Amino acid sequence: LPILPLASSTGVPTFGYTTPRAVADQRDLLVAWGDTYDIQPATFPLMFRHALSCILFKTATEDVPACTVRSISVSGLKETGAYTEGSGWSGGSGSATYLITPNQTLTTSDIDVRVGTAPQTMIVLPQVLPEGAEVSVDYMPDGASGYETLTASIAGLELAMGYKTVIRLILPPPAAVETGDLGIEVSGSVVFHH
Repeated sequence: LPILPLASSTGVPTFGYTTPRAVADQRDLLVAWGDTYDIQPATFPLMFRHALSCILFKTATEDVPACTVRSISVSGLKETGAYTEGSGWSGGSGSATYLITPNQTLTTSDIDVRVGTAPQTMIVLPQVLPEGAEVSVDYMPDGASGYETLTASIAGLELAMGYKTVIRLILPPPAAVETGDLGIEVSGSVVFHH
């Protein structure tokens, strides 16, 4: 990646970014700034911070049904934006869907457990999710004959720059699957260390 601004450049650094659709191709992006420059010795201390936001998934804090989670997708996210140092992100566009396939078996004792592995962390543009943004889970309760896909709205959820957001999946027990309701709970965002 280039270091901005280049020696021949002046002004505030700005660059465009598009989030890769494949979660495995998403990478952390750091930006740096400094506000002092020492002539002797020629040093320029930089402060680094994460420019993107990340999403990970966990089970509920109680009443987890025994099941297998085949996939989780998040849809309706902006995928392209421009970053300007000092101003942050602007001009978000596109409507992307990001998918992980944990194929993870959960038991009733898997309370507050991560669903998916570290490489299955979604690293996306910071944004407030628009109307129509959803999370979908493809899962099969123990004893069921097939997978069910449940969805929930995440419109209005803020994905803040430099923070991770934990979406807790509140999966219905086998007897309630017919309703098609997926409960979600969003934990407070915390600074992410990748």
